[in-house]
Amino acid sequence: MSLTFYLMLLAALALSVVLLAALAIYWHAEARDWAQIAMLAIDAGEDLARDRNGKR
Repeated sequence: MSLTFYLMLLAALALSVVLLAALAIYWHAEARDWAQIAMLAIDAGEDLARDRNGKR
């Protein structure tokens, strides 16, 4: 095998690692967004329960 082939293989491997890292960062950001939405929904549910209990 030639040196060019190994350099191309190394470049492809490096590119795949960079893309995987970018995907992991994106997924982490999405997970944080979904967690924030879930916390807001929980807070809204607690507020609704508190309002209902306060009126009775």
